[in-house]
Amino acid sequence: TTPGAKAAGVAPFILKLLADCNPKPHSDYILQTLMQLDADTKTQFGMGFVETTPENRIAMLKIYEQKAKNENEAFQTLVKSWNLPKGIWVSPFFPAMKSMTITGYFTSEIGCTQALRYSQIPGTYESVDYKK
Repeated sequence: TTPGAKAAGVAPFILKLLADCNPKPHSDYILQTLMQLDADTKTQFGMGFVETTPENRIAMLKIYEQKAKNENEAFQTLVKSWNLPKGIWVSPFFPAMKSMTITGYFTSEIGCTQALRYSQIPGTYESVDYKK
């Protein structure tokens, strides 16, 4: 097995994306939904999302994945209220987090060199410190 998202530094990568690459209303929506996920996990299992078991985290993510499938129309209405410039595309919480997590993991040194078959030819892996 390979190290997980925490070891790969995915959380700082996601925070950097939200701060620098997302429209502010969408970043606020993602962060508010993360807080709601933590609160819902505490209600369901008596502890926050990070502190609970991997099985409980998977159960909560499945609930949020199903919510995303059922709330597309409501999300589109919310996005319209943000008055984003034409051509700006944003996605609901679950697909956005899934995409950012996968991108963050597989572009990290751990993801590139341990999870994928990384060849150092023509050069070496050059990492970026997202904590800066």
